Amino acid sequence: MRLSNFNELTKWSNLARLASGNLPKLTIAAPFIAFIIFHNEPLQPFLSLSEERHSSPTVELLSRARFDIFYLGLVIVGSGVALFTLFCPRQITAYRGYEDFISSKEATKTANGIAGSLRFSIADFLRDARDTDEVRDEAGGSLKYPRRFREGLISLVRSGSRAALTDEQMASAGNIARDSDPEVREVLRQLDDSGPDPSGFKSKFYDNLHLLSIDVFRLEYLKADYSKPSARAATFWLIVMGTTVVLIPTVITTILVISDLFSVTTQQPFFDDGM
Repeated sequence: MRLSNFNELTKWSNLARLASGNLPKLTIAAPFIAFIIFHNEPLQPFLSLSEERHSSPTVELLSRARFDIFYLGLVIVGSGVALFTLFCPRQITAYRGYEDFISSKEATKTANGIAGSLRFSIADFLRDARDTDEVRDEAGGSLKYPRRFREGLISLVRSGSRAALTDEQMASAGNIARDSDPEVREVLRQLDDSGPDPSGFKSKFYDNLHLLSIDVFRLEYLKADYSKPSARAATFWLIVMGTTVVLIPTVITTILVISDLFSVTTQQPFFDDGM
């Protein structure tokens, strides 16, 4: 699988479909429930009813292992759900998808809120680009900032610059093609700089930012959706592996049913006693 495809598959909004429901969250309690069951003395006679039911050691082993395997699968799934609960950003968990996030932010937007959202996105992007050497995918993006985020940021800079730059400056900014171009980096640094603004560019840019509020909130959502790639990958694999393990008892039960039917119809054991 291509790295960009895996990064897209494991973004938080996709993981939310697997881990944000009430049923997956109940798996977090699986270890505590199993502890109570196994250490509850009155329940021990019922837990041992199925012991020594089959003459074949293999069939007996499979039969007795079903609950343990199912419990292990629940623990693994619960670990993935716990990681999701701990690390998934609020932009994902507090809303019912991208459209709900945008409509909610648009309904309550303020000039300071829009500017603050963009400042956080730019500051995090510049800091990560300066302090880390992230693995790039085949599309030229990184795990935290894929190509769609970078293209959205460049488009926003271009649109905002049209109202804030002079004609001479726009001639340079209009040639922006990639986020690595000096023009984009310079504009982002000016927007992130908290110092004086002698040229008036930053104030003009933010004064007109309300016209681009949807683009600003889209960047905020994308930044949250692709954040913490290691936690996303761990959550994804734990849920997938746990679900696979949980399905194993179903396969075992199917084998046992076939074994019983075979024994009844042929009067012969499905498995040899020596197995």
